[in-house]
Amino acid sequence: MVRRIAMLFNAAAVRLVVCMLGATPCTERSMMQRLARRWILALALGVLLLEFLSFLAVHALGRIAPDRRLDRFVEAQLDGFDDAAVRRHLETAYDAELGWDNPAGTRETDTNVAGRRWTATYAAGGQRVSCMDAAAAGVPAAAPLAAASGDSTTHGDEVDDGEAWPCLLERALGGRVENHGVGGFGVDQALLKLRRHWASGRVAPVTILGIYSDDAAQLLNRYRPFLVPGTRTKLAFKPAHREREGLIVALPNPWSPDVRTVEGVRALAIGVAATDYWAERSGRVLPQFPYVLQAWKAGLAYVRGRAAGSGAAGSAWDIPEARAVLLQLLRDFASDARRVGTRPVLLFIPSVQDWSRGRRPADYAGFLQEDLARPGIELTVIDVASREFDERRFNVSPYRGHPSAAGNEVIARVLLERWPAL
Repeated sequence: MVRRIAMLFNAAAVRLVVCMLGATPCTERSMMQRLARRWILALALGVLLLEFLSFLAVHALGRIAPDRRLDRFVEAQLDGFDDAAVRRHLETAYDAELGWDNPAGTRETDTNVAGRRWTATYAAGGQRVSCMDAAAAGVPAAAPLAAASGDSTTHGDEVDDGEAWPCLLERALGGRVENHGVGGFGVDQALLKLRRHWASGRVAPVTILGIYSDDAAQLLNRYRPFLVPGTRTKLAFKPAHREREGLIVALPNPWSPDVRTVEGVRALAIGVAATDYWAERSGRVLPQFPYVLQAWKAGLAYVRGRAAGSGAAGSAWDIPEARAVLLQLLRDFASDARRVGTRPVLLFIPSVQDWSRGRRPADYAGFLQEDLARPGIELTVIDVASREFDERRFNVSPYRGHPSAAGNEVIARVLLERWPAL
């Protein structure tokens, strides 16, 4: 059939061109019309055939590799969730601007990867409880010496309140260090939270922005499972930034509080896939017209994957868009900090999970040496990876999990070494 359509198309096209050039007399005006109709018919049949073959390919892909179908991927991520779970998230963790936040005024207990129980306690403002609070119960909170914002490595995931590095810093300095870290946060979310506190008049002399090795990947992500399939945070929608025609464009949190059902969350996740870098990169398809476009997307993702290798979040520091976005956010951090009267500090925390065979440069090393070295960026930069420490003890389990109590001590010690200059 394909060969027949091709022959019909070629014959009609040749006769039409010959007639138009005058090489063969066109005795009837309708002859050109007949040739044109045949040409259009052949073209239409070819397009229909291509669409039909793409239809078969997309549905076959859904059977062979369900993970490659966007709708089935999202369904698998939300498996086990019900409408009550969505409503609980809205009531306890949801934040319209940030995406999510710590549950204010609560205490939560979990088990870390080493099998040890740990507790996180949150003050009324959502920040992790201060060691100064425990030492001076009932005494009005003093003005903070510093504020810290960032992801789970700033928050202190997998260690108790008193073991997180902001708390250790408090003990050493004898003053409050507010811990605004939130698990899973990207740099953009951490900055939004800082600006919220600055706007309320809560400005510390020093503001520390913690950046972990995988934070570059989160900048381009709007729905957490697209970046980390199988993550426990299946309801984590967030703001993001993308580079469009040389400009950095802010994309707000897509989840509005009127989405209160699993079906609504599913539709939202599918809807934001087009603006999520990691969803785009995966090339997952939908069973919808035009199928040829869906097949093209899957094929392009396969070719890119073969060319780029198997790297994901660990290679995000090599993505020009991620580096451009982060550089712009850090410029904004520096200028906003100067405007409100606080000293901006960048604290880079390495992932040591791949150091079991020896220390290696941190994922962000190139960004530090090339991008942040550019003139005009007035930030104090502190890199924990530049110091010597016992890598085996840095995480709660050797080379697994978040920084341990010992790892948090390393981070606090590196900060204290630079503190007199701050």
